[in-house]
Amino acid sequence: MSRGFCPTVITYGILMNCCCAQGDFSNARRVSNEILERGIEPNVVIYTILIRVFCNEGQMGEAEDVFGRMRESGVVTPNLYTYKTLIMGIARWVM
Repeated sequence: MSRGFCPTVITYGILMNCCCAQGDFSNARRVSNEILERGIEPNVVIYTILIRVFCNEGQMGEAEDVFGRMRESGVVTPNLYTYKTLIMGIARWVM
Protein backbone atom coordinates (compact mmCIF):
# COMPACT_ATOMS: atom_id res chain seq x y z
CA MET A 1 0.00 0.00 0.00
CA SER A 2 2.99 2.31 0.26
CA ARG A 3 3.61 4.73 -2.57
CA GLY A 4 0.04 4.38 -3.81
CA PHE A 5 0.37 0.76 -4.89
CA CYS A 6 -2.50 -1.48 -3.89
CA PRO A 7 -1.94 -5.13 -4.85
CA THR A 8 -4.84 -7.09 -6.35
CA VAL A 9 -5.70 -10.75 -5.98
CA ILE A 10 -3.80 -11.34 -9.23
CA THR A 11 -0.69 -9.62 -7.86
CA TYR A 12 -0.89 -11.76 -4.73
CA GLY A 13 -1.31 -14.91 -6.84
CA ILE A 14 1.83 -14.11 -8.80
CA LEU A 15 3.73 -13.49 -5.57
CA MET A 16 2.51 -16.77 -4.06
CA ASN A 17 3.50 -18.67 -7.22
CA CYS A 18 6.98 -17.15 -7.07
CA CYS A 19 7.33 -18.21 -3.43
CA CYS A 20 6.26 -21.75 -4.30
CA ALA A 21 8.65 -21.92 -7.25
CA GLN A 22 11.48 -21.11 -4.83
CA GLY A 23 10.24 -23.66 -2.29
CA ASP A 24 9.42 -20.85 0.13
CA PHE A 25 6.07 -22.19 1.32
CA SER A 26 6.11 -20.27 4.60
CA ASN A 27 6.15 -16.95 2.72
CA ALA A 28 3.43 -18.19 0.36
CA ARG A 29 1.32 -18.88 3.44
CA ARG A 30 2.16 -15.44 4.84
CA VAL A 31 0.99 -13.82 1.60
CA SER A 32 -2.29 -15.75 1.75
CA ASN A 33 -2.81 -14.49 5.31
CA GLU A 34 -2.22 -10.93 4.12
CA ILE A 35 -4.90 -11.40 1.46
CA LEU A 36 -7.44 -12.30 4.12
CA GLU A 37 -6.27 -9.54 6.48
CA ARG A 38 -6.83 -6.96 3.74
CA GLY A 39 -10.32 -8.28 3.07
CA ILE A 40 -9.53 -9.41 -0.46
CA GLU A 41 -11.70 -12.30 -1.67
CA PRO A 42 -9.46 -15.21 -2.74
CA ASN A 43 -10.09 -16.61 -6.22
CA VAL A 44 -9.64 -20.17 -7.50
CA VAL A 45 -5.94 -19.52 -8.19
CA ILE A 46 -5.23 -18.37 -4.63
CA TYR A 47 -7.11 -21.32 -3.11
CA THR A 48 -5.33 -23.78 -5.41
CA ILE A 49 -1.90 -22.34 -4.62
CA LEU A 50 -2.66 -22.58 -0.91
CA ILE A 51 -3.75 -26.21 -1.37
CA ARG A 52 -0.45 -26.84 -3.19
CA VAL A 53 1.49 -25.24 -0.32
CA PHE A 54 -0.10 -27.56 2.24
CA CYS A 55 0.26 -30.60 -0.02
CA ASN A 56 3.97 -29.87 -0.51
CA GLU A 57 4.40 -29.66 3.26
CA GLY A 58 2.52 -32.92 3.82
CA GLN A 59 -0.28 -31.14 5.67
CA MET A 60 -3.13 -32.92 3.91
CA GLY A 61 -5.68 -32.06 6.59
CA GLU A 62 -4.98 -28.36 6.04
CA ALA A 63 -5.17 -28.82 2.27
CA GLU A 64 -8.56 -30.50 2.62
CA ASP A 65 -9.75 -27.71 4.94
CA VAL A 66 -8.83 -25.09 2.33
CA PHE A 67 -10.64 -27.13 -0.33
CA GLY A 68 -13.71 -27.29 1.92
CA ARG A 69 -13.65 -23.53 2.59
CA MET A 70 -13.36 -22.93 -1.13
CA ARG A 71 -16.43 -25.03 -1.89
CA GLU A 72 -18.40 -23.62 1.05
CA SER A 73 -17.70 -20.04 -0.03
CA GLY A 74 -20.31 -20.43 -2.75
CA VAL A 75 -18.32 -17.91 -4.77
CA VAL A 76 -15.31 -19.92 -5.93
CA THR A 77 -15.63 -23.21 -7.80
CA PRO A 78 -12.72 -25.66 -7.85
CA ASN A 79 -11.35 -26.22 -11.33
CA LEU A 80 -9.49 -29.13 -12.93
CA TYR A 81 -6.13 -27.88 -11.64
CA THR A 82 -7.51 -27.62 -8.09
CA TYR A 83 -8.64 -31.25 -8.17
CA LYS A 84 -5.35 -32.37 -9.76
CA THR A 85 -3.34 -30.56 -7.07
CA LEU A 86 -5.32 -32.17 -4.26
CA ILE A 87 -5.26 -35.65 -5.82
CA MET A 88 -1.51 -35.48 -6.46
CA GLY A 89 -0.95 -34.36 -2.87
CA ILE A 90 -3.02 -37.22 -1.51
CA ALA A 91 -1.22 -39.69 -3.75
CA ARG A 92 2.15 -38.40 -2.61
CA TRP A 93 1.56 -38.50 1.13
CA VAL A 94 -1.16 -41.06 1.75
CA MET A 95 -0.24 -43.91 -0.57
